[in-house]
Amino acid sequence: MFGMDKTFSMPNVQPDFIITEEDIRNAIPTPAPVNFDSKTEHEIAVMEKRHFENSCEYDSDKYRIAKLEEHLLGRTWEFSPLSDRMRRLKLASQRKVLAGTSLPVGIRRYMSPARIKNDSTPSTETDDNVGIIDGLLKLYAPDVYYGWSDRKRRMQERYNDG
Repeated sequence: MFGMDKTFSMPNVQPDFIITEEDIRNAIPTPAPVNFDSKTEHEIAVMEKRHFENSCEYDSDKYRIAKLEEHLLGRTWEFSPLSDRMRRLKLASQRKVLAGTSLPVGIRRYMSPARIKNDSTPSTETDDNVGIIDGLLKLYAPDVYYGWSDRKRRMQERYNDG
């Protein structure tokens, strides 16, 4: 066929290889080391006092940061570097503290309360909690009702009336 010799041998497609114990140990991901410097130690202590009302200086660094992550974020990131974990924790801690607070008028121009609240906290509001007039409007003109309720919700977020 096309001038090829009809007797060719099939080469060894995959060479033999041996997996050693060292290969297995190196393949298993290990958590990033957690050792606080003085600045990180202070930030963790502030967050612990803020959310747990006391600082846990006798616990290991690994346990302290994991406890804060579980409380504020709902899970831990033990394979991430410490700087990324601290960045997430500081942001979540600030959002949790500011959620539900009234903002001064000067800050409202730049940030609405809806943007401050922690996005991982599920909303407990139901759409069925309406009065008689709202219920009739929702029943007979749902497009008008949803447009009006969205506008009302945005106004409450902007002026923090709710």
